[in-house]
Amino acid sequence: MDGLAYGMIPDLQGLEHIRSGLLVDILPSCHIGVKLYWHRWSLKSKLLDDFSRSIVKNGVIC
Repeated sequence: MDGLAYGMIPDLQGLEHIRSGLLVDILPSCHIGVKLYWHRWSLKSKLLDDFSRSIVKNGVIC
Protein backbone atom coordinates (compact mmCIF):
# COMPACT_ATOMS: atom_id res chain seq x y z
CA MET A 1 0.00 0.00 0.00
CA ASP A 2 1.43 3.38 -1.01
CA GLY A 3 -0.61 5.39 1.43
CA LEU A 4 -3.97 5.91 3.00
CA ALA A 5 -6.30 8.86 2.86
CA TYR A 6 -9.91 9.70 3.31
CA GLY A 7 -12.04 12.59 2.22
CA MET A 8 -15.40 13.75 1.02
CA ILE A 9 -16.09 14.81 -2.54
CA PRO A 10 -19.36 15.37 -4.40
CA ASP A 11 -20.70 12.48 -6.48
CA LEU A 12 -20.26 14.60 -9.60
CA GLN A 13 -16.51 14.67 -9.04
CA GLY A 14 -16.01 11.17 -7.69
CA LEU A 15 -18.44 8.90 -9.49
CA GLU A 16 -16.22 8.37 -12.53
CA HIS A 17 -13.30 7.41 -10.28
CA ILE A 18 -15.47 5.06 -8.21
CA ARG A 19 -16.72 3.36 -11.39
CA SER A 20 -13.15 2.99 -12.69
CA GLY A 21 -11.96 1.53 -9.37
CA LEU A 22 -9.55 4.39 -8.67
CA LEU A 23 -11.62 5.33 -5.60
CA VAL A 24 -13.17 2.66 -3.40
CA ASP A 25 -16.18 3.00 -1.12
CA ILE A 26 -15.03 0.75 1.70
CA LEU A 27 -18.42 0.69 3.43
CA PRO A 28 -21.18 1.52 0.92
CA SER A 29 -24.00 0.48 3.27
CA CYS A 30 -22.93 2.99 5.91
CA HIS A 31 -24.08 6.60 5.88
CA ILE A 32 -22.77 9.05 8.42
CA GLY A 33 -24.84 12.19 8.81
CA VAL A 34 -22.85 15.30 9.61
CA LYS A 35 -23.79 18.93 9.86
CA LEU A 36 -22.47 20.97 6.96
CA TYR A 37 -21.67 24.65 7.26
CA TRP A 38 -21.53 27.25 4.51
CA HIS A 39 -18.52 29.58 4.66
CA ARG A 40 -17.59 32.36 2.29
CA TRP A 41 -15.45 35.45 2.11
CA SER A 42 -16.98 38.73 3.24
CA LEU A 43 -16.96 40.32 -0.19
CA LYS A 44 -19.63 42.71 -1.38
CA SER A 45 -21.05 40.79 -4.34
CA LYS A 46 -24.65 40.38 -5.46
CA LEU A 47 -23.67 37.15 -7.20
CA LEU A 48 -22.12 35.69 -4.01
CA ASP A 49 -25.06 36.93 -1.92
CA ASP A 50 -27.58 35.28 -4.27
CA PHE A 51 -25.52 32.09 -4.46
CA SER A 52 -25.17 31.90 -0.66
CA ARG A 53 -28.91 32.41 -0.16
CA SER A 54 -29.62 29.63 -2.66
CA ILE A 55 -27.17 27.22 -0.98
CA VAL A 56 -28.62 27.86 2.49
CA LYS A 57 -32.25 27.78 1.30
CA ASN A 58 -31.89 24.55 -0.68
CA GLY A 59 -29.53 22.69 1.63
CA VAL A 60 -30.99 19.30 2.53
CA ILE A 61 -29.98 16.89 5.25
CA CYS A 62 -30.37 13.34 3.95
